[in-house]
Amino acid sequence: IVGLWTYKGQLEDAIVVLMRASNSKKFVERTESSVNHRLDDESFSLLEAYKASFPLIRARYGRYLATIQAQGNKIVLFGAGHQAIMFINILGISHYISYIMDDDPCKQGYFVPGTNIPIVASKILLAEPAIQVCLLALNPKFEKPITQKLSNFIQRGGKMYSIFPGSDMGTLLESNNAAY
Repeated sequence: IVGLWTYKGQLEDAIVVLMRASNSKKFVERTESSVNHRLDDESFSLLEAYKASFPLIRARYGRYLATIQAQGNKIVLFGAGHQAIMFINILGISHYISYIMDDDPCKQGYFVPGTNIPIVASKILLAEPAIQVCLLALNPKFEKPITQKLSNFIQRGGKMYSIFPGSDMGTLLESNNAAY
């Protein structure tokens, strides 16, 4: 670890860790004291249900994204925040994502942690006609303003989906799109 910073946020804090690659096989052991809370029965049941459904969700995303890519289309994700990073890395879908779009110039020119996906400005949507699917990885309350901002993409036939189940926009898995 080269540096560690904490930034206070309105909804949650952000922790930034700057690391240098190493061949070291050191690891931190988890101790009982680091896991000192228990879930109640209802929360545990929800967690178990999610755990049981996760392999299916991961496989479905892989199939849908592979089909989109096999048709010669590119897939992008809008929003280079921690939820996008987790979505890509946990689902193991980095090889399907061409770009992460974020209009914060401080994020552009970098890569998403755990991947070699470049972070670029959203103007790429109209610059590359092969981009046909955009997954939104931002708070659902901002989906409508973003879709309005990117309406030219939708007008030319591009599709947008949220990564969050329950969003008014719907997810790729909820789309019932026969093409995938």
